[in-house]
Amino acid sequence: MALPAAYLESLGGSADEAVGRQVTFGYRDAEGTEQSIDATVSGVIRRTIVPAGAPVASESLALAIHADQTRGLTATQVPPTASAIVTLSGGLTDAQVEQVKADLTAAGLEGSTVNDRLGTFHTAITAISGALSAFAAITLLAAAFGIINTLLMAVQERTREIGILKAHGLRSHRVFLMFCTEAGVIGLTGALLGAVLGAGLGLLANRVATERLADLPGLSAFAVDPSVVLAIVAGITALALAAGALPAVRASRRDPIAALRH
Repeated sequence: MALPAAYLESLGGSADEAVGRQVTFGYRDAEGTEQSIDATVSGVIRRTIVPAGAPVASESLALAIHADQTRGLTATQVPPTASAIVTLSGGLTDAQVEQVKADLTAAGLEGSTVNDRLGTFHTAITAISGALSAFAAITLLAAAFGIINTLLMAVQERTREIGILKAHGLRSHRVFLMFCTEAGVIGLTGALLGAVLGAGLGLLANRVATERLADLPGLSAFAVDPSVVLAIVAGITALALAAGALPAVRASRRDPIAALRH
């Protein structure tokens, strides 16, 4: 049988010392009498986020216990099996696996594979990621309006400055580039600060999780992918440039004489 890691204290404290040891497994037979059977520890179940609460018996051990618990009972008295794990032969196609599940359904049973359970988990993760992405999109939209508002106010406040620059020969497209550059710098600065802060908090969270969950080796609560971070920074900068286009166009179209009179 395979024992959860929580059982190791009474078996020497380490997996190497536990494997191969004999343990006594207790159960009740059909009459309710306590029985016991000796089993060999064949492995240790590592700690996970969802802890394994009970030992996992091998097929031969499970069959031996089941035979003892049902000895003397009629077919109608044998309690039904709630679940069973079946290992299919290798090389089966997806269509053949689906056919096995269909046959089980026709027999009044329900079959699911490991991929089915992983699919449910992935669906939940995808839903959470979608919700977070929606919040991020709303935040970016609010940031874009913030940049537009800030630059429109800057154009209004610097009207006379724009007039002076154009009176000295600065072309309209240069004024446009000046305000677009300002918008890009605002977006790039905010994106870099957000990336550094987010990565820092993620690494800090991983460190705390590693210290508190030392029994779960390899646990990473937050993953920081440099390529994704760079893509996000580039996207936010592009969004800032697009948001700054309207104020930049308005500034470039200012009449220098009217601007000087402002």
